[in-house]
Amino acid sequence: MKISFKLASFLTALGIAAHAFGHHSLKGSLEPSQMAIFETASRYLLFAGIWFLALLRPTTLPETPLRIIFLGLILFSGSLLTYLVVKAPLLMMLTPIGCVLMISGFILLGLTSKTDA
Repeated sequence: MKISFKLASFLTALGIAAHAFGHHSLKGSLEPSQMAIFETASRYLLFAGIWFLALLRPTTLPETPLRIIFLGLILFSGSLLTYLVVKAPLLMMLTPIGCVLMISGFILLGLTSKTDA
């Protein structure tokens, strides 16, 4: 199987989604040792997607998916980091929106990239 930029984009989106799913849905139903295994697997899936994206990058990338990923990152990480200082529960409502934007942005990046390299 040839690893393409599109596949790398989907792997990255899947890694983000799997990690979020594990954190929110599996945390209470798995033993701590099983949860550690799941977190390791989802982290490596995400890291592999990112490395493939870096290694297989085309010379130009579509702007819209990159802006969506960036906005998602700002909302996700920004809301979490700001919450540590401000403790405003409303900030936490931005966190899942940011996660969905990042996943959507990587899927859109895979769908709209002009290269298969």
